[in-house]
Amino acid sequence: MHGWLDAVAGRDSYVIWGANEPGLPDAMLVYFTNVKVAAAFLDRFACGMAHYAIEG
Repeated sequence: MHGWLDAVAGRDSYVIWGANEPGLPDAMLVYFTNVKVAAAFLDRFACGMAHYAIEG
């Protein structure tokens, strides 16, 4: 996943934060600067289990 992010988004176009919530030991938050790259990430990795928000 990190290799895909670096190759497709570029190292300065995303940030990953751990989501340390009880009951979500493997959760993470990924923030993107480009909506198209974010959509491509969801298509590639979400497996139908993503929650996302777009602020306008």
